[in-house]
Amino acid sequence: MEKRKIRINAMDFVIVAVILAAAALLLYVFLWSDESETTQKKTAEITYVVEIVGVDEQFQHNIQDGQRVEDAVKRGYIGTVKGTPEVRDMLKAEYDNTAGKEVYNRVPGKCNLYITITSEADVSPRGYSVNGEFVYVGAQLSLMFPDMKCDGYCIRLDAAE
Repeated sequence: MEKRKIRINAMDFVIVAVILAAAALLLYVFLWSDESETTQKKTAEITYVVEIVGVDEQFQHNIQDGQRVEDAVKRGYIGTVKGTPEVRDMLKAEYDNTAGKEVYNRVPGKCNLYITITSEADVSPRGYSVNGEFVYVGAQLSLMFPDMKCDGYCIRLDAAE
């Protein structure tokens, strides 16, 4: 049985050079080209409203003006409560057979809170982020206040750049 010799020719060098060039290009695009963006961070003052649905009425006064708001998952600061939260009755949609239409009835003992929060946010092409948490209309947020923890959705966002 004969031993095969490994032969390296010019085409092998060309293939290796193309692979190295492609890897260098990918590293440049994804790693080194972003350095200019990180040195120039734009910030903006944002005000956003979070809707908390189904809060027991006994807890509706636990959130006060000026309280610190933290992300309940990451435990980072995401703003300050601005003003007293708006309290509205929680309504449940039901079908009324006699009238033949949908009606909205109040749910006893429950309410919806609308909390306005202000914060300094980083501005990027993807949107606004506060301490690494992206804030946008429709975002689900887990909020922690000094006397309460709750989950809600951002329903309005205003920015002053």
